[in-house]
Amino acid sequence: MAAGWSPTVASPSTRRSRSFRRCRRRSSPLKDEYRFSDLKAPGNGRTYTTPSGIPLNATYIDYLRRILPLQSARFRMGGELQPVVILVDGKAVGVLMPVRK
Repeated sequence: MAAGWSPTVASPSTRRSRSFRRCRRRSSPLKDEYRFSDLKAPGNGRTYTTPSGIPLNATYIDYLRRILPLQSARFRMGGELQPVVILVDGKAVGVLMPVRK
């Protein structure tokens, strides 16, 4: 065994679960909610645009399209430079930041 190696290092972090709980608490007051189908295709290939005009990174959105269920996934956001909460079946599963205009 390597010095300093511990099997507990590979166990899930409680910090991550605490941050998702905070996202769930913060997800309810956010005003805008969109589906994948509501996003406008990227003209420049770099960003998708929400109906309210907020640009989201196309690489992240394309990845999320591949791994999340399209019917139940939602994006909830509060404003232009506010975090975007990713929801599946009403539960927060992640967060991403919009692209600066």
